[in-house]
Amino acid sequence: MNSGADEIAGSLGVAQEFASAAGGIGAVERKKENEDVSAAMALFVLGFGGLGLWWWWLGEETRRRWLYWIGRESGYGRAPSDMLEQLEWLLTNRIEDLQGMFLLFVLMSVAGVLEGNARRQAAILGGFGLRRLRAGRVLMLVWLCLTALCLVAPVALPYRGVALGLAVLLLLAMYTVGRGLRRVH
Repeated sequence: MNSGADEIAGSLGVAQEFASAAGGIGAVERKKENEDVSAAMALFVLGFGGLGLWWWWLGEETRRRWLYWIGRESGYGRAPSDMLEQLEWLLTNRIEDLQGMFLLFVLMSVAGVLEGNARRQAAILGGFGLRRLRAGRVLMLVWLCLTALCLVAPVALPYRGVALGLAVLLLLAMYTVGRGLRRVH
């Protein structure tokens, strides 16, 4: 009888080792996923920092000239002379331009998740796609940063084209997230 108990204890030990090894693999995947998002975030922070330094380096006269053309082409009016007020002026006007696109972004998000989820469920293997979910998270970060960049970019932008491009990128990101989600039973 003792040998049977030892055998069961031994098999439980093997099962625990296997479970801890599997948990280790999941931890490695989570770490890799966080590294991808962290690397993308670091690149965007550096990019925005570079944009801010470039904007400051332009000098007051050049900035005012650029903002004059942006105001003239977009119909924003006259830009203020202080650098922080210029940024506020630009953000306020750009947000007003993009407010009409909010419903489009919501519809694209919902359509992307639903279509991605439907495609995943129709797949033969189905399941959980960690790589797709990771790619979707990175694409969402890219979408957020590009949206922020469009708000502060010191050039005149064709807003219908920009909004359409951002909406398609959002659809792709949410589709990828939807393809990677787990099934809920």
